[in-house]
Amino acid sequence: MVPDPIALRRESSLSVMVFFIIIVTALSLCVLLPASSAPFISTGEPREAVVSQSMLLHNDLSYAVRYGDDIATKPPLLHWLIVFSAMVHGELTELTSRLPSIISAVSILLTWGLVVSSLMGISIGVLTTAILLSSSEWLRHASLARVDMLLAATSNLALIALFYWIKERKVLFLLLSAIPLSLAALTKGPIGVLLPLFLVFTLLIIRRELKFGMLIQLAILSVSALTPLLFWYWNQMEASDGASFNIFLSENIDRLLGRMSKGEDPHLHGSFYLAGSLLTGILPWSLFCIPLLFSVIRKRSDIQRKYNELGSAQKQLLQFALATTIIWFCFYLLPSSKRGVYLLPAYPSIALLLAMSVSYLESKCQKLLRRSAVIFAIFFLVLWLLVTLFLLNPASLEALISSPKALAKTQWYGQLLAIKSDALSAGILLSLLLPVFLIGSLLHLHRKQLLPPSLLFCSSFLVVYVGVKIQIILPVAQALSPENALRSLFSERRPKTVTLNDARLYAPVFYLRRAYPEVAVTAVSSPQAVVLGVIKTNEERKQSQIISAAPSLKPDRHLYIEQESLSSISEQEAHITYLK
Repeated sequence: MVPDPIALRRESSLSVMVFFIIIVTALSLCVLLPASSAPFISTGEPREAVVSQSMLLHNDLSYAVRYGDDIATKPPLLHWLIVFSAMVHGELTELTSRLPSIISAVSILLTWGLVVSSLMGISIGVLTTAILLSSSEWLRHASLARVDMLLAATSNLALIALFYWIKERKVLFLLLSAIPLSLAALTKGPIGVLLPLFLVFTLLIIRRELKFGMLIQLAILSVSALTPLLFWYWNQMEASDGASFNIFLSENIDRLLGRMSKGEDPHLHGSFYLAGSLLTGILPWSLFCIPLLFSVIRKRSDIQRKYNELGSAQKQLLQFALATTIIWFCFYLLPSSKRGVYLLPAYPSIALLLAMSVSYLESKCQKLLRRSAVIFAIFFLVLWLLVTLFLLNPASLEALISSPKALAKTQWYGQLLAIKSDALSAGILLSLLLPVFLIGSLLHLHRKQLLPPSLLFCSSFLVVYVGVKIQIILPVAQALSPENALRSLFSERRPKTVTLNDARLYAPVFYLRRAYPEVAVTAVSSPQAVVLGVIKTNEERKQSQIISAAPSLKPDRHLYIEQESLSSISEQEAHITYLK
């Protein structure tokens, strides 16, 4: 019996896709999971985690409050997923708080990679996935407990379904897009629905394919996708006596129209800000590709010929990716509030466009590209050797620093990160030498022409990135975490109520409530005078006596506690603030 060539081709394609899924999942987790259990030291991550913590403490998924009267400003999907992750794990931790973003990032790497592979070929699919995984802004938010990666994932799942709806005109794809659109709205608000649909609407107009029936379908889709969010807002307005409505107006209308004051909106930037954010967001690829653009400009006619040789579906995907990039970028030029992360949902499309450019350059400027990749790989290797030198002997780099302020910080971090000679075990030495071995192996594979220049560049960068996460970011976060300070301060006398003198102390709240869930945490309306350490107030003499000092959190930032002993220990109050 003669084998069916079509069946064999289909089976081979399926095997390649399964292998692609396994490899991308494994590599993504190897890059994203290390140091994902690092303590919270920023404001943004614990700000979302404490909402999930409040839901768990009150056993109520509709209780979207941080602490005190501080109502959550974002819809609840991320908080619900963190709660679910904590319930599966058995405890709310930093890792379970970041897990929704990690899973979201991996899901888009797989989905978008498979879509690109099926239409553009497996080589372009692999390169697109590699570029997306190694883009600095994508990497950063892929392991943060914030809404941005979840919004990027839900938006792109919706855009993929809408692309196939435009391509094949099947209502099934329109119905499928309603699910991720609803999830995007429950992640960031109405913008999660309106911007993807505006993009599709604009693309259909440009291509002169918009029909009245399609317009009605898009309108019905937008209303149905926004319905769960509207129910959520209605429920929150009833629970907060209308306070949630003011938050909705501030976050969605005032921010878009630029009507927030400078104190309310810290992200006021000019029109050129997003361009710079995009160039830094796609680092290191902007360094790799920009010098090669001159070669592309000189070969415009050849590029046009290559584009004309593409199939209809391939052209449609490239047009869709280009439209997504341009419309997403131009839309966020309108509001005065600008952040580089607002462009994150466009990064998969940007990665595809970069992959096509790099693939073309690999075929036309192979020698130049190979040399560039080797130079960058050696640069990453030298960078890691400098990191290793700093960890083993921090004083070796002090001679290179002239600024007194920078020198003081370098010395402080050097004392924190330095690996003592008596603590230098075989495991630590292996972890320091492993990146050197890996980059050396990658260079060897590239020399044998078993690894393309683009993948050499990407892999070398990711090796150093993971090493820095483990050897620098994790120990710094552990040292700066307020958790140990709070545990030591409240080890003997535990207050019944803790009042925070700053409404943005989300990390101390997270660790305080995790250690002592029975302690009530409130916030004052305005910051009070900062006091040093833990002090006991003498009401008769109006003087303060230092009875304990909190450990330093940073050279320029310290945790201070003010304790006031009342009639009994059970009524003791503690006041916490940060001095910046």
